[in-house]
Amino acid sequence: MSPKFSFARLFACVSAFLLAVAAPAGDPRLDTAPEVMPDGRVTFRLRWPQDARVELVARGDVRHNDFPVPVYEMTRGADRIWSVTVGPLLPGLHLYRFRVDGVEIVDPANISVQPFFRGPWSRIEVPDPEPTPWMARPDVPHGRVEIRRFGNQTVGWERPVYVYLPPGFREGQGTLPVLYLLHGSEYNESDWVENGRVPVILDNLIAEGRARPMVVVMPLGYSRLPIAEANAQPDEFERWSAQVLGALLPWVEETYGTAPDRRRRAVAGLSMGGHQALRLALGRPELFAWAGAFSSGATGLKLYPEAYGPALRPDAAKPALVFVGCGRGDKSNAEARKTYDLLTAAGLRTEWREVEGRHTWRVWRQCFADLAQRLFQDAEGMAR
Repeated sequence: MSPKFSFARLFACVSAFLLAVAAPAGDPRLDTAPEVMPDGRVTFRLRWPQDARVELVARGDVRHNDFPVPVYEMTRGADRIWSVTVGPLLPGLHLYRFRVDGVEIVDPANISVQPFFRGPWSRIEVPDPEPTPWMARPDVPHGRVEIRRFGNQTVGWERPVYVYLPPGFREGQGTLPVLYLLHGSEYNESDWVENGRVPVILDNLIAEGRARPMVVVMPLGYSRLPIAEANAQPDEFERWSAQVLGALLPWVEETYGTAPDRRRRAVAGLSMGGHQALRLALGRPELFAWAGAFSSGATGLKLYPEAYGPALRPDAAKPALVFVGCGRGDKSNAEARKTYDLLTAAGLRTEWREVEGRHTWRVWRQCFADLAQRLFQDAEGMAR
């Protein structure tokens, strides 16, 4: 990154901040937050006083089939407010930035921001016209989420973890099943709660009797910090999985009293987390009986056949279910389907789910809701 580019980015970010905080309260010119219309179209606005080229940079379902180009030219209107309307968009979470003379910034009028280690993006939610499992309902009992840290000599530093506890959970109540739920690349341990709406989905499904009460453990998916350094290491999975198996599993069972047997232990994830989940579940079938991979292709099966071999041996403990789901418009759809076909041909019990959308939270929410209704349903009748 050149010094000139760094200065330009700094100038743009400072300018956006000043625009957001320095104007008089109640000034209608500052009402520039994204406007989501009933038909799913969204108008994006940016107040920018200087002459410039201003564009909307979209990420996710904004780039769905009807919108293959992720950059939209914005036009200047009254009071130098730049705007563009796109859509209709698929319901769900969308990420975007503004690009001002080539420098990308978040929306100063939108406090909802998605952090990534390559820089933040602004977030908007296009609501679903029909009821979904991730719509909050005041008439159901609610679980709770604890934000904890764990660590020992294996980990080397205290690691963050989010833990969902179902409604009525209390210490010493018995051995509940546990799902280890993994995030994707660039995300972190908070995203399945904040973006995936796991607590809302499970509260609703448990109240309706469509999912069993379970503990959901959502750890950080990297072995070290900074994340960019971890991603660059060829032994990253081995280091991370040693921390999960050697430290996280014992800590969860001791802290929350979750079931210590494979029949009531599951692992699932999205994208990068889906690869991690398959390698854990199929590489250690004596530990996990349930697995889910969302928007994850067959790369791992081809690159690491030895990692999946244990579950494919004739005498191995077989998974109760391997759930594979993907967005219909996701570029990894073909590879995800290949994963399903390979595991099905190997004699494993599998299920395929295709959801309208691309590599987005709309898809992952639906996949999680579908998987949650399958997990542990026949755990008592399974052979060890």
